[in-house]
Amino acid sequence: MGEPDDYVYENFFNEMDNGNMGLFRSVNVAMSDSGNVQDAIAINNAVNDTNNVEYYLKVVNDIYLGKVAQEIALSAADSATLDNISDLEVGLTGNAKFMAAAMFGKEVHEPPYSSISSRIKKDQQTAASAINAAEVFPNPAKDKIYFLLNISDKVYLNIYDEAGRNIFGEETEKTVFSFDCKTLRQGLYKYRIMQKNNLLLKSGSFSVIH
Repeated sequence: MGEPDDYVYENFFNEMDNGNMGLFRSVNVAMSDSGNVQDAIAINNAVNDTNNVEYYLKVVNDIYLGKVAQEIALSAADSATLDNISDLEVGLTGNAKFMAAAMFGKEVHEPPYSSISSRIKKDQQTAASAINAAEVFPNPAKDKIYFLLNISDKVYLNIYDEAGRNIFGEETEKTVFSFDCKTLRQGLYKYRIMQKNNLLLKSGSFSVIH
């Protein structure tokens, strides 16, 4: 009776351990066991974030490892980023919200949800907003890729290659933004669309073929 459940659990645990959650855990191990900041930084940089929680955790880790762990004072930009993350919903940030607050020296208390159903509804609305906020086509792309932005505010569009290098970044208020792919090598690229206050609007990937 218990074997199927055990098998499902084992598979789930292995998938998590082999993914980004395993990398985040390795960051903590590198710091706690050996205090090796550079190893922890390398592991954190290897995380290819796929959702808001992973994105914000990676950002907070980056500031902690790059500044706090090395006893380097936070810059004004670091402090602003941590302050902004600590103000976001815990459903978007996970533990990164509380880590950011602790690093910034800020006390936060997440207000309780009135019910489980209201929290689920809020998370569903947030996910739906992100999906509807931007459309990317065609995918795969050959000559150009278009970003249809269903938002009236300024956004910051960044594109990264397979190695995680930022190959393009621009602020735009356009509802349709085109990006020339002709000079890009064939392969997989990642995009990230940010709103002001360092809020992740949407991230994803697209392929380039020639």
